[in-house]
Amino acid sequence: MAQMLVLAVVAWLLKDCLADKSGCGSGPFFMRPPFNEKHSTDVCKTCITSAGNCQWCPFSQSCGHKRSWGRSASCMNDGEYKPVDAGNGCGQTPPWMEILDKNYGASLDSTNSDIMRCLQDRVERWKVDKAPQLPETWDDEKISDFSCLSALLREAVTSSLGSSQSKTKFSALIMNSSMTSLTRETCKAWVYGESDFAQLRLNKASPGRAGPTDLSSELRSSFQGGHLRPSPLGLFDEDKLKGILTTHDQKYMIHVDFNELKNLKTLITGKEGAISLRDHLEGNSYSLVQRIYGLVYIKILGVKAYCLVMSNEGYGLGLKTASSNVARYDLKGKSRSQSKKSKNPLIGKNGDFAEREANQLPMKNWQCKSLRKKIAPDIAWLQSHGMGDYSLYAEIASGGQNPVGCSGLPGVPLCNVREEKTTTLSIIDFMQDRRSSSAEKFGSQMLELVDTICHIDKQESMESWQIYLIVACFATLLLCGSLLGWKYGGAFLRSDRPHELRDVEMTGLATSGVPSGHGGRVSADTAERTWFPSELHSTEDSYCHGEDVIVGIYCGGAHCVSKKLVCATYTKDDSKECIPSCDILGLECGDDGCGGSCGTCSSEDDSLSPMCRGDVGRCVYFVSADWVNKGKKMTPTHLVSTGMACAGDFCGNVRLIQMSVYVDAATAEKSGWISDNTGHRWFWNSGSAADDQVADCPDGMAVSYVECDGKHCDNLRFHCAKPLQWTLDMSETPVVTGWFSEEEGRKDCPDGKVVTGVECKVGSSSA
Repeated sequence: MAQMLVLAVVAWLLKDCLADKSGCGSGPFFMRPPFNEKHSTDVCKTCITSAGNCQWCPFSQSCGHKRSWGRSASCMNDGEYKPVDAGNGCGQTPPWMEILDKNYGASLDSTNSDIMRCLQDRVERWKVDKAPQLPETWDDEKISDFSCLSALLREAVTSSLGSSQSKTKFSALIMNSSMTSLTRETCKAWVYGESDFAQLRLNKASPGRAGPTDLSSELRSSFQGGHLRPSPLGLFDEDKLKGILTTHDQKYMIHVDFNELKNLKTLITGKEGAISLRDHLEGNSYSLVQRIYGLVYIKILGVKAYCLVMSNEGYGLGLKTASSNVARYDLKGKSRSQSKKSKNPLIGKNGDFAEREANQLPMKNWQCKSLRKKIAPDIAWLQSHGMGDYSLYAEIASGGQNPVGCSGLPGVPLCNVREEKTTTLSIIDFMQDRRSSSAEKFGSQMLELVDTICHIDKQESMESWQIYLIVACFATLLLCGSLLGWKYGGAFLRSDRPHELRDVEMTGLATSGVPSGHGGRVSADTAERTWFPSELHSTEDSYCHGEDVIVGIYCGGAHCVSKKLVCATYTKDDSKECIPSCDILGLECGDDGCGGSCGTCSSEDDSLSPMCRGDVGRCVYFVSADWVNKGKKMTPTHLVSTGMACAGDFCGNVRLIQMSVYVDAATAEKSGWISDNTGHRWFWNSGSAADDQVADCPDGMAVSYVECDGKHCDNLRFHCAKPLQWTLDMSETPVVTGWFSEEEGRKDCPDGKVVTGVECKVGSSSA
């Protein structure tokens, strides 16, 4: 699982010579980019011509007083790089200079300044540059040590993202033994789980499915763009070089000394009864779980640590405004005292939240409803993995008259705007080994916390956009009413026909197209049917008798839970010309209501089998999807299935018969694996044991995709989704077909039916 990447840095130079800390003359003089012969010659001449009897050391590319080189005839490298005290000796360059210039060039003063600072404290007389991104209180040694860590970690992570470079530039700085005390054994890096993390960087696993198709390029740019930084929230131990770092642009985080490896592996790969992190994120695009993107192990300067690459826990909200405008909170349920306050002034706990925010997230009622809906699957998933300690992390930005807003950030409930405040939410620290309570109890406490801090019954005033919308709707209704009044009311007043005939005509207009296209009249006498459904919250139909038509409907109870039809008798007038209903109702085929036809169904493609659904006047087409077996997956069609076929020994190849009705891919759900060998895994079958013999779609969904596992397609799994513009009649008794196998080859549902489930016959290849 691990790929070893060996890296090393220019380290402690041999102390053969005494260091002249005060420099020489107006020095100290030492090399800076560019690391080429011309620049080296210029700095060398400046050194030896300055006041103070100075010499130039070609190997370390630094300047010092003659006596500082000690007794050795050479400087830093016996017999090869001798001190220079005359201009004609300048221009000699050691091999490491060529490596630096070739691989980094001028970037050592910018994006790769950490490499420069790593070198500076380890080379004679090189002065360490101050780093604006590091604390001002750090001394030269601490800056240099941190810079070495930054340089190694940046290139290790970059390599894990699939860089085109087989070896990182930093590893090229391995020099001969006279230059370094850091060997291949003391400076290393490993990369873990490249393929698994690559899937977690895809768009379908990102928050709100926003951003690029693959995050790897953006992640690489952030790591290659400059020096890493200690967390601005005080989460990095500068003495131990462990804790939380951020990229130079603060878009991503790195947890140095990450220790929950067992939990991480289980969450990523999944286990029995608990799906993988990838499957969870792909099925819950607005999951609050903090995203993770990579794992490396580094060994340098006494640091031996796993480093986990993560998303910014606030989605970058803090980058859109001054840090002083953002309040941050780490919140837990009753597993933690609700009055407990934080020792870290930059991240509050429950007690701080209650005091500063009145224990309420600044979110609207509908946003709180969304939060409750989206966090429930996250907590259920964490419970399935036995995770019993994590936090709800909140960032609240105040923007005065103009809120910071969620532009460029994922939508509700991950980012929420209410009045002048913007709030982001995520679940963090969810891989910890410590357990404050059982996973189920902890999860219940977290759900209770959300209910407490995000009420859904707050008194809210209408916002300006809502007022504008209501005014616009009212104006539109007035305009439409005026136009309709002119068209129909004016026609009524201008008519010279008898009043009673005009009355009948208007009544007929309101019901045109209901009876089969003929003219007629609706009786003024009405009859009310009984209230339905007879049992609350049940499903029940109600109809008018005979030729009666619906002329009204009553609602009763809260949310119109009961209904009553008002019916009247319709009498056809055969003396009037019948009006075909094809255009009126948009029918493609079938009866036109006047004894004729709205058309027939045909196709220029011989592979399509057209059929008219006469009950709705629509043409539908039937196609056969790709054959599926162990080595071949089905090409997604996003169509509903009306049948299934199989071929080959033991039905080793299967495919779906599908109808031209699309499904909503966003609603797709997977069934469990089914097989005729339930609970077994045979020597020829490399897949997982099946759980059941029957796969049923949830209510309102139909089969749209099939997966196959095992040598003879021994295990099957189906994807179900809701049809678009069509609905499944769940009140009707399902039809169960007969068994079929490779001998029959295929089984289709009756007309008007779709596949909502499949069963395997025990001990055979039949379905």
